[in-house]
Amino acid sequence: MQELARKYAQRTVEVTYNAIEPVDPEESPHYVQQGTTIYRRVNEPTANRHVATLFGKITLHRRGYRDIERDSGEPMIFPLECQRRRGPIPEWRSQSRLSAMGGWRSSGGPGVVRRRDVV
Repeated sequence: MQELARKYAQRTVEVTYNAIEPVDPEESPHYVQQGTTIYRRVNEPTANRHVATLFGKITLHRRGYRDIERDSGEPMIFPLECQRRRGPIPEWRSQSRLSAMGGWRSSGGPGVVRRRDVV
């Protein structure tokens, strides 16, 4: 019974986390900025199969952002995945909620989100 409850909780966490990311890529900002680097949205979600939870590993499908400088060598970033580590997940659709995203804020016109420098 305990194993069944753990599997059910594991699947519930996986479905809930994956439902946070908008299905339509147009509902996410086209560009985000972290420090001095600007990233553009990748429309196809990427699977992270190594997300550990209290109930076991889950597969997280998240939308990433690549550096607009193709040869920079910067790794892809995943703003909502970073937010999941920090606390409650606000919706992408509202500018006021974007500013509440644990350091991600709107900047540079529509569809651009910038990471505040943390001291």
